[in-house]
Amino acid sequence: MTHHEYCVVGSSAAAAGAIEAIRAVDPAGRLTVISEERAAFYSRPLITRVITAGASADDIAYRPKGFLEENRVEARLGVRVDAVNQEDRRLLLSSGEEISYGRLLLATGSVAKIPPIPGRELLGVHTLASLADAQAVAAWLEPRGGEGARPRPHSAVVIGAGFIGLQAAEALRQVGLEVAVVEGLDRPLATVLDRGTSALVQQALEANGVTVLTSRAVKALKADPSDPTRVGSVAIEGGESGGLRELPADVVIVATGVRPRTELLKGLNLPPGRGIAVDEHMATPYSDVYAAGDAVEVGDLLRGGSRPFPIWPTAYAGGRVAGLNMAGHPAALPGQVTMNTFHCFGLTVASAGLVDPPETGGDGYEILSAGPPPGSSPGAYGRKLVLRDGRLVGLVCVGDAVDRCGLVAGLIRRQVAVGGFKESLLRNFGLAQWPEEIRSQYFSREGIAS
Repeated sequence: MTHHEYCVVGSSAAAAGAIEAIRAVDPAGRLTVISEERAAFYSRPLITRVITAGASADDIAYRPKGFLEENRVEARLGVRVDAVNQEDRRLLLSSGEEISYGRLLLATGSVAKIPPIPGRELLGVHTLASLADAQAVAAWLEPRGGEGARPRPHSAVVIGAGFIGLQAAEALRQVGLEVAVVEGLDRPLATVLDRGTSALVQQALEANGVTVLTSRAVKALKADPSDPTRVGSVAIEGGESGGLRELPADVVIVATGVRPRTELLKGLNLPPGRGIAVDEHMATPYSDVYAAGDAVEVGDLLRGGSRPFPIWPTAYAGGRVAGLNMAGHPAALPGQVTMNTFHCFGLTVASAGLVDPPETGGDGYEILSAGPPPGSSPGAYGRKLVLRDGRLVGLVCVGDAVDRCGLVAGLIRRQVAVGGFKESLLRNFGLAQWPEEIRSQYFSREGIAS
């Protein structure tokens, strides 16, 4: 059995952060990455390019091809970790190999949640959470002759109107399919956008030929009458008319959320849907076992407590903190703030922090908005700021305002009091609108807490 000073399970953002941090402190310790995916360090938000443009893993990579070699990392790709023995510090791999570790990082990410819908086992029903998923969808869209022949699909139903679902809808529409999106909540992206911005997103979808059906439950996936092995339609609630309605579907994308992958730490007895609990150093309750990325729960700066933050910046930052601690350099992850940027048929929106607080005047909240951008519906806006007791706690941007959204989101993370320049900040996100003392604090190592 070989011994590895550092073992990293997973090959996404958290793993990249950990590798870079470990090598910054310890350039020589034996470092191994184990991933059940054969393609490592690709950008998951870009996987729909496999469907629309035939992209490869190299086309959507976020680290150069020689990343592992340059960082002196041994890689076991296409290999699954079947078990972690915390007492003996051993990993059992699907290849049958056992390796021992000194310090272990679980960067296992998340997997798609598939609700128990009748017919989910039919051919043509897919998820879209990985490169392999995107490749499977792209293959299904190609017509096939001979045994098992099928024509090219022409209709698709996407179940779920979150980020993954809407990316899928845009990609399928771009390759010429008729697309319907079915969402159980009352609007697209309901958990990350306010109503005004959700309405803009829905308008963009519908203007480009996507049917959006909200407040509808999917009851069953039904087989194609000409082939009982593959999907042919989706039965949903009929809305105000009652009863069921069937939507034609040669392909179905199930995009109903993800769940953290926690199965390697079986002794934790976690509630369903909850991630691995870690401290601010990304350490688990087990000695020398760390975790980062979508599989964990980290501190929530604005709401308090901890929860999963399945976003790239938090995954990378958490992995980096874990790597530093694994290599003996103390580091801590501060409380996190959700930030998302989304592109949909030319519309760009971004949100950060609390976007739908109680009504103005309640619990110390104040809401300011500006806009609307040209062509928007009445009541829409280009910028929205949410303040709580004079500090910025949330924002929404549409269109050109997105360019500097990340800069302003830093004011949320640093808990800056913006009451003195809130109106000028609303009009223009540029640094020139900030008071000099705020600018100097923002960029000072000794300034506002990071």
